[in-house]
Amino acid sequence: MRRTITLATTCAAVAATALLGAGSAAAAPGSLALTADLAGVTYSAPFECGLTVTNNGPGVARGARIIQVSVPLGIPTTFRYLGDLAPGETRTESQVDCGIYGRLSMYAVSATPDLNPGNNGGQVHP
Repeated sequence: MRRTITLATTCAAVAATALLGAGSAAAAPGSLALTADLAGVTYSAPFECGLTVTNNGPGVARGARIIQVSVPLGIPTTFRYLGDLAPGETRTESQVDCGIYGRLSMYAVSATPDLNPGNNGGQVHP
């Protein structure tokens, strides 16, 4: 069951990434400066949860946003716009009352190709 939920959450995040036009890691050789690496770290507290996003560079993550996915729905439920993130810049987004959503995941995406999309977020609750 856990594998099914994880797969559904991952598929929803991938679909939302494609829907939003976020880049992939398919940057052309020599264009490394035109890529970014968003890294998301999840956290959970008694009445809130969220995602801290850092752009590990080397380029600016243009139009960064957080996609929130609720399981069992398995579809994006919230989009939060972060704006452009310079290399080394960090932003945190929180959600209160996370328990009402069931399993809740958050992922960071941007319009800039991402060098490592596998580290962009994860399950924030429970």
